Amino acid sequence: MVDITDKYRKLVGKNKFNIFEGSREEMEKLGKKWMKDDEFHEVISFPIDEIYGDVVVWEGVTDKKFLVEHGVRHLLGEHHD
Repeated sequence: MVDITDKYRKLVGKNKFNIFEGSREEMEKLGKKWMKDDEFHEVISFPIDEIYGDVVVWEGVTDKKFLVEHGVRHLLGEHHD
């Protein structure tokens, strides 16, 4: 995985979130381990607490900024219905 946090520093703000870019294989492994399914996830968020967390975005996605924002919103407590 590649750390791309600095590229998205404005989205992360004062929070200690790290943003990583992962290959398809890495995303599939993370999905199976942490999401407990066989679906392909283009973004996966790993909250640690209110300030710390990680977002992993698939390197092949075209709108990476959208997915980084989506992952950061999950870290900030927003969830799907």
